Formats: sequence, structure tokens, C-alpha cells
Amino acid sequence: MASNNAYNLEKVRVLCVDDNKNMHFILKTILNAMKITEIRYCDNARDALSQMREWLPDVVLVDLELGSTDGLDLISQIRRGDGSPDPYVAIIVVTAHTERSRIVAARDAGAHEIIAKPVSIKTLYERLISLMDSPRPFIRAKGYVGPDRRRLARPYAGPEKRSAEEAYDAVAEQTVDAGHEYASSGQALKAAAFN
Repeated sequence: MASNNAYNLEKVRVLCVDDNKNMHFILKTILNAMKITEIRYCDNARDALSQMREWLPDVVLVDLELGSTDGLDLISQIRRGDGSPDPYVAIIVVTAHTERSRIVAARDAGAHEIIAKPVSIKTLYERLISLMDSPRPFIRAKGYVGPDRRRLARPYAGPEKRSAEEAYDAVAEQTVDAGHEYASSGQALKAAAFN
């Protein structure tokens, strides 16, 4: 997706969570090529949450394999954990584990985007721009907290599965959290890019 907007990414803050120190270097090189220099690194979920409490990032890049912890657990803690520093932060999974089940699990945990390793500057840049140009509403529903998982609006042509009252209740449970300063993580990231 090509963007008509020119973004200055110099003030975007990125937290990289990967247990491979070589990946830290690769991500630093890629992010620096985009003029992003406010970067912090950690190699486990506990340190990531600690970093987020003292330094709120605009984007979290997280691997699915974090040694003794799992990237999915970290995403869940960020989205639904008590005392989460920022449940609305943009989360991009960067992983070599691209099996369909892992991708679906990352999406269902609340990730905005998933990028397969090896990462390219072009791919990461396009995903960051996509977050800003096409922000998705944030959903709080029973069993899910994160960006709206639907990317395409497709009309449903099958048999009606719910009564009108059940449909109303389901919509009432899915609320965009209006109490947050931004309607979506993409808008927060965009604000950082324009400041």
C-alpha cells in the first residue's frame, strides 16, 4: 500500500522484544534507516513490561519465541493484563514461525501486524505506514482486546445465526474504548510521527 503522506518517524519510540541479540542489531539497522532512533531492547516479557512502565513506546516489535516465555503471552499481558502500561500500543509480531496456527494465534492475542523473518526495511516501513494510514478501531469484547481483526467489510449472506436481541448484546459488548486519548494505536503512532 503506497502512502500519499510523508511521515517523519524520528520521534517514534520502538520497543524490540527478541531473545536473539543479533535480531536486536538487525532491527536497529532497519529502524535507523527509517530515521527511528528512540529504540529500546529486551529479551523477555518481564523486562518488556518493565521497560513499558518507565518508557512508553509507540510500537512494540515482538518475536513469538522468547526463550522461557512466549510472545503470545506478552501480547496478552499488554492487552489484557492488570496494570498494563498501555493496552492500546501498536504491536507488530516479527517471527520466523509463520505457520497458519501461529499467525491466527498472534492475531487473536491482539497483534496489529505480523511480519515474517527475515525482515526487510520495505516490509516494516509499509506496516508502520499502514498502521498510521489505515488505523483500525480498538475492540474490547469478551475474550478479545485489540485492534479490529476484520480488514475487509464483507456482507454476510448466510442464514441468520442470532436473534436481534442477541446481535444487539454482542454489539454492545464490542465497544471502541472512547476513554483512551486515541481511537486506535495507529492514531497514536501517527501523532508521534507528526510531532
